Amino acid sequence: MKHPIDGIRKVYLELIHSDNENANKYFEHSDKFITWIIGFCVAGISLLLSNSKTSNLIGEPCFKFIIYLLAASAITGILYRWLSRGYSTEFYKATMNLVYSMNKGDHLQPLRDVDDLNDIETLKEALKNDFDYPADAVVSAYKAVEMEDEELIKNLKDAYTESKKWYLEQLELASEAFREMYKNVYGFSDKKINKEKEFTSDKLKFFRGASNILFMCSLLAFLLAFVILIIAI
Repeated sequence: MKHPIDGIRKVYLELIHSDNENANKYFEHSDKFITWIIGFCVAGISLLLSNSKTSNLIGEPCFKFIIYLLAASAITGILYRWLSRGYSTEFYKATMNLVYSMNKGDHLQPLRDVDDLNDIETLKEALKNDFDYPADAVVSAYKAVEMEDEELIKNLKDAYTESKKWYLEQLELASEAFREMYKNVYGFSDKKINKEKEFTSDKLKFFRGASNILFMCSLLAFLLAFVILIIAI
């Protein structure tokens, strides 16, 4: 029988995949948009400074204020691009940790304490659900030789303990193999990889909040400069 957690895990992994696709589009589109704003600001500053008549037309204080706004928009836009890279890195790091945790099953399907399994049926279900162990066939074989229930329970507990040990060992080996591959592909040091294992959401929250604020500041400063210039002219 398929464990119910497998269906839940599948749904959430599909959602994570969808979130990644949406995040890719968001990072790509927002980066292009802010690049256009930076380009317009730089071009606007160049045109305004190269045309001395503009200062006389709209007045020196207004002229300087527009230049400051365009400069502020460009600077916050550049800072946004820098912080958004950090946000995207932390986002994908969070995704990797989430997928790893869900497949590992630490939070959704913790392995059981063998001392809590004290009867044959409970042990059979635990072995089948947790490790796909052929518990029915094993119990039938033991009963065929008229093994006492007490000894049968002991053997099933030993089987669960050994299966759990093997599972955790294989999980650790697989984790190390993927971390080694990740390290080699991205050229990270062992120190960097060890820090990756201690993921927290603090950096993700910081980069997300700071990049959103800078994006809005850049956009508002550009729009304000544009509106003031139109009104002044």
